[in-house]
Amino acid sequence: PERGLNIMAYETLQALGADGFMTQPGQMGEQITLRGLDVNALAARFGVTFSERTIRGTQARVMGDHPLTKAVKYLELVEGNGVPFTATMGLTLAQAPGGVTVASVIDQGQGQVLVLADIGILDATNDDPINLPFWRNLAEYARQ
Repeated sequence: PERGLNIMAYETLQALGADGFMTQPGQMGEQITLRGLDVNALAARFGVTFSERTIRGTQARVMGDHPLTKAVKYLELVEGNGVPFTATMGLTLAQAPGGVTVASVIDQGQGQVLVLADIGILDATNDDPINLPFWRNLAEYARQ
């Protein structure tokens, strides 16, 4: 299969709820919510480890040059929504203040995996979505 899938651990939703965020399964854009899922065990296959904290701030600066970030200077984040991660391989596309990686692309088999710390990057929060150029780049990149 060559489609994106967003999987969320129910325990992550509980932890966000304990931090004061109003979350319900499916509310953050995930298609599947599972109890007892070790997200880091799943992500380890791609050299990715998610932390147990949230990203503070609403912008991430684009790093380097990649077709996904063509004409994109920064990505808009949803305050407190992102979960920072580290990646041992791949290319960092964007970082939040403090060098926190929020977007990375990792070669896997004959394709690539796009890792986003904040699914809100793919959501429109106002009438003028700042991340629209990134979305267009993503759509074009997926067609290739």
